Amino acid sequence: AIPDNDPRKVQYKIMHAYALMEAERFDLAQPELKALVEANPDWRTAPGASLPYENWDRYHSEVNETMVRSYAGDLAGAQKTLETMSAYGPEDSGVQSSLGSVYDRRGWHERALERHRIASTLDPQSVDARTGQVESLLELQRVEQARPIYNELQTVYPDTLQSRTLRDRWNRHVGWQWRAFAAWGRSDSDGNRDVSPVGSRDGVYGIEAETPLLGDRWRLTAGYVDRYADFNDRRIHDRRGAAGVRYTYDRLDVHLQANRSHDDLDNTGASLDIGWRFNDVFDAGLTLRKYDPEASLQARAFGITADSAALSADWHPSELTTVQASAQAYRFDDGNRRQSLGVNLDQRLVTRPHFLLNGLASVYTSRGTRDDAPYFNPSRDASMEFGVRADQIVWREYERYFRHRLTATIGPYWQEDYGTAWVPSLRYEHEWQFATGQVLVYGVNWSRPVYDGQRERHFGFDAEFRWGK
Repeated sequence: AIPDNDPRKVQYKIMHAYALMEAERFDLAQPELKALVEANPDWRTAPGASLPYENWDRYHSEVNETMVRSYAGDLAGAQKTLETMSAYGPEDSGVQSSLGSVYDRRGWHERALERHRIASTLDPQSVDARTGQVESLLELQRVEQARPIYNELQTVYPDTLQSRTLRDRWNRHVGWQWRAFAAWGRSDSDGNRDVSPVGSRDGVYGIEAETPLLGDRWRLTAGYVDRYADFNDRRIHDRRGAAGVRYTYDRLDVHLQANRSHDDLDNTGASLDIGWRFNDVFDAGLTLRKYDPEASLQARAFGITADSAALSADWHPSELTTVQASAQAYRFDDGNRRQSLGVNLDQRLVTRPHFLLNGLASVYTSRGTRDDAPYFNPSRDASMEFGVRADQIVWREYERYFRHRLTATIGPYWQEDYGTAWVPSLRYEHEWQFATGQVLVYGVNWSRPVYDGQRERHFGFDAEFRWGK
């Protein structure tokens, strides 16, 4: 037990609460810190004094209780408390830096950078404030602005925990980026495996890589992908090698690639992806494809390819809500023109330290101009989908963790001339993070889609490994 008159008592209790948090016992850490806050008044009064004085034990207790609450997932509540504290104490560097960290985790990196800069102005020696600036600048894709701050931290404070953690993140961000992926699926309709427009067997595997940053803005990119599907005992492949260059700075992200298919069609394609960040909560993108590799493999079986163009918009006011909208057009070389529109909503419903529940909703519609295409090409169709995604962290030790997710959706699908049918789907997946920036995700999925009025069953498995930022 710590004596009540020990001036370090509050600090010891804070350290004990953090130890509980690191052991994933938020159920014990949060009440302990809350009790510590309540046990310390805002102001203390010395015997005989006419005026009270600041209670720094209360300050440290409240700041740390707020940050632990944010680590437990209550970012909105932590933000509200820190904004109140910053209004009453605008010259407190620690509060400003903590608020910046919460903004960063909510996805508001411009607002976070402003707070970290205020904190650094108030206390030029603050490691937290300078570390926060580097982290926000990396998220904002301003590596060349972050570099001098990072270099100074690594020179002056190379052995602090913040510097070591930041060094790992920096190396991941500016270093090699890798992604390897594979997926397999099987479809049938009442035992008939030659009906599905996605093939009786379908799959994809590939690898993508990006070089370390060149000049703080450029990367060279390369990849190889093999997409395939079986139609009437014939396997159709679209194998492509690709090479390109990516430019990323501040609001702009541009990726240009050329690719070459290695199959019977033997065509050379190209892709251009342009992304623009308007502010902390709104992004938009333009995608152009020549010989789009994601066009219908069923069409490819008849020697038909397609070019495509797509516009997308992403509104994410916080980590709790995301709304995505997209418009896409395909130009098939048989004269068919296909356009689609879609909107997706992902809304957090429940937040707990080890459990998240999100509600999902989407609407989609498309149309094609040819009724006689030899591939699945509805003249008009539309769908609505509603569902939930449950996400639980089973085990976590610092940056390493294991979590699993279950997603269930259902909704009506309508196709002109074929009516409406309800389409259910399930997905279950595991996610392992072996170290920061090293993530393995794999899962199984099941659905009962309907094509041209024909109910089908689809079962699939997929896996992906990511290395980098």
